[in-house]
Amino acid sequence: MGQPVSLGLAKAAGVVQGLPSTNDPVIQVGNLEADGAWYYRVDGQAWVQGQGTSVTGLALTGQGQHTVEVFQMDLAGNRSGVAALNFWLDTVAPDAPTLQFKNNTGDPNDSVTRDATLTVSGVQPGDEWFFSVDGGEFQAGQGQELSDAQIGGDGPHTVRVFVRDATGNQSPEATLTLERDTTAPVTAPVVSLAQDTGLPGDLLTLKPWLTLSGLEPGARWSLSLDGGQTWTAPASAADPVFRDDAAFSRDGHWTVLARQVDAAGNVGTAITTFNFDLDRQGPEAPSVRLKNDSGLSASDHVTNDGTILVQVAEAGLTVVYRMDDDAVWTNLADGELVPDGWADGSHVIEFRAFDAAGNRSDTVRLEFVLDTQAPSLPNLHLGQGMGWMNAAMPAGV
Repeated sequence: MGQPVSLGLAKAAGVVQGLPSTNDPVIQVGNLEADGAWYYRVDGQAWVQGQGTSVTGLALTGQGQHTVEVFQMDLAGNRSGVAALNFWLDTVAPDAPTLQFKNNTGDPNDSVTRDATLTVSGVQPGDEWFFSVDGGEFQAGQGQELSDAQIGGDGPHTVRVFVRDATGNQSPEATLTLERDTTAPVTAPVVSLAQDTGLPGDLLTLKPWLTLSGLEPGARWSLSLDGGQTWTAPASAADPVFRDDAAFSRDGHWTVLARQVDAAGNVGTAITTFNFDLDRQGPEAPSVRLKNDSGLSASDHVTNDGTILVQVAEAGLTVVYRMDDDAVWTNLADGELVPDGWADGSHVIEFRAFDAAGNRSDTVRLEFVLDTQAPSLPNLHLGQGMGWMNAAMPAGV
């Protein structure tokens, strides 16, 4: 009997399920006798005479376990025992890994952060992953993270990661570009009233909306209404106005603290203090009446004097009026509205009051009839049958 041959994978990359694995199924055949012949078969199929010292071009069906058997025969026809090699075929590359921030401290939709730690997921048990930062050599990764320190200092970075399975198949690369920024802003935002509804610059308003400006590009404002115990920030860095009326739970004096948080989530150390007064309580409507209701009744609102007396319940109010649904309201200079070229007839005068914060009262109406024309003289004549013409009128008539 001839000596048995030896078998081995030309390219064995690892072990899968206890078997040598490869993605290139070339079988090396050793211990061949000179001038002899050798034969092989794959997965129990028909025997085929081999050539040279290797089995190549195997028609393997599917991934997974396969068996190659080989024997040799010398010139005298002596046949060796059959040598068998069980191996695992894997030519399928792993999926690309998923590369993402562990803690994106900036906007979730951007890649600016003060913590560049990355998580690597999608790596199957037994596979390895490798990473490169900014075009450097690939290094073997450990665990499921790339630490902030491995990424490098502040500035832009590009990270590439791929997976290699136990057989040596390599996945496509996953790439992530990020901006690392650990420097906090050093300036505070400028705060102002979005609507100073009182006098310009008096910081008295009925609308507590705040405009914040002077921010770094991409930064958001953050403000506190309770002395710094809690802070509120907008949903978007593009929104420069704080519009939450309900956050101001009372009227009166307010102190607002404001700071900025940059695109990476670094909180600024400088804080602005802004004070204003909030007044959302409207004043009472003015009290109005005719100064001289000169008609037959003191309350019939028929008069030959259209002067109107206007009284307000508190000092500092501004009263405006309009006549007969005019589109324009006019400021009342004092407590009396004196007719100025008013035509006779029916009139409706409306009055409103505004306080210093711009709150408006309800509207009060005064309806009256102005009549400045004296009546005509009555017609006088003697009754019939009175015979007094050219004679003295009887006494007592």
